[in-house]
Amino acid sequence: MILAIVQFRIDFFTQAKNLFGSKTVFVVTKKSIEELEKLSKKNKAMKKNIELALEIIKKNNVQEVNIEAQNADECLEKLAAKGIIIATNDKALRKKIKVFGSHIFLKKKQFIAFE
Repeated sequence: MILAIVQFRIDFFTQAKNLFGSKTVFVVTKKSIEELEKLSKKNKAMKKNIELALEIIKKNNVQEVNIEAQNADECLEKLAAKGIIIATNDKALRKKIKVFGSHIFLKKKQFIAFE
């Protein structure tokens, strides 16, 4: 979802606040940030989008949380199990976390949907 915000120029944070209320708290896992940084080093074509995505995260006061897990997806599964609403476009991850409750995904590459 983080990269989709940049790639499709989505005002994710405004849409989410409209959906859930202005006091919505946004978090990103440390593993997600680490995976983006690694991808940025490996894929020069995506480097600019990743840097912009990380800048947007900071600008919107997204809190970084450290969850013990093997990878970012596992972190998100653990958060979903605690009742946290996860924003993801990964179909496999959406299927896994659906058993824990709701999630946010991108619909028609322009707005977020809640399921």
